[in-house]
Amino acid sequence: PSGEGVSLDLLGKAMLEIFSCRDEESIANALFQNASALGEVDSILLRVNPPHASLAELADIHLAIPVQSGGDLLAHIYARFQAKPGARRDLLSDQVAELFLGVSDALALTLRRNRMLARAEQGASLWESSFHAVEDPVVILDGNFLILRANRAYLNFFAGEELQGKESKVLPRSMLEPYLSFPS
Repeated sequence: PSGEGVSLDLLGKAMLEIFSCRDEESIANALFQNASALGEVDSILLRVNPPHASLAELADIHLAIPVQSGGDLLAHIYARFQAKPGARRDLLSDQVAELFLGVSDALALTLRRNRMLARAEQGASLWESSFHAVEDPVVILDGNFLILRANRAYLNFFAGEELQGKESKVLPRSMLEPYLSFPS
């Protein structure tokens, strides 16, 4: 490693890689790959939400950086450097710390985004399972009375037929139209 700070190119590359990550393991890999571009990094440990690293994991850790956003502690990044005789760990530590601090906002945004996506997926899964658990046939129609979604009971009633995008066979259009006119 040179005596200079972290290049803007490396910071930009690291941020883009972190933004593309969808899980903690891929974030840790992106951090490791980019920190390794600075020198002999042995390992990177990312602890989110924060269960802190255990004492065994902290053995031989050379650098610990908290990741905060809006006053919330979101994670810790721990780095271990390879022990080579005559190695300038202090310089490498400074450069890796500069890299981690430089990407900490990107990391915080990525962690928050990934949490929101996970919650949205859980909510969608809960809605989907609840929708299909209803024992009565239920269908969701668009403004043209075409089927957008049908629950399992509705699909079982019309077994083997492709229903999405077709009109409901249960309720004729003439019965549904009065319910779509709203008083002004």
